[in-house]
Amino acid sequence: MKRSIILILVALAAGAAFAQPMPPGGPGRDPIAAMLNLTPDQKTAWEAAKRDFRTANESLFEKQHDAERQLHDALESKSPDPCSIGTLTLSLHAVSDELENAHDALRKKLASILTPEQRAKFESLPPHPPMGGGPPR
Repeated sequence: MKRSIILILVALAAGAAFAQPMPPGGPGRDPIAAMLNLTPDQKTAWEAAKRDFRTANESLFEKQHDAERQLHDALESKSPDPCSIGTLTLSLHAVSDELENAHDALRKKLASILTPEQRAKFESLPPHPPMGGGPPR
C-alpha cells in the first residue's frame, strides 16, 4: 500500500512537471510561430533563440532524464528505500526548477523578437506552451 501511494505521488509530480509535448505537425513545425505570423527575419531569430536554448540546456535535459531513470529504478526495486526515493524526487524537482527558469528566459527572449501586437498574442498563451524546447525522447 505504501509503495502504491509513493508511486502515484511521484508519477503525478514527475509527469506534470516534465511533460514536453511535441508541437503539432511533428518536429520542425512551430505552431506558435505560425500563429504569430512571423516575418522571415523574426523566424530566423525565433529559431536561433530556440536552438540556443536547446544547446545551452542539453546537460539539464540529460540530468533530468538520468534522475527520472534513477527514480524509476529505485521505485521498481524489490525493497524501495523511502529515503532514497525522497532524495531522488527532490533532485528531480531541483532540475525541474532549473528548466522552468530556463524556459522563462527563453519566453522573454522570444517575446523580445515580436511586435507589440504579436507580443500581446504570445503573452496571452499559457506559460509553457510546447515551443520545441527539449530534445526528443
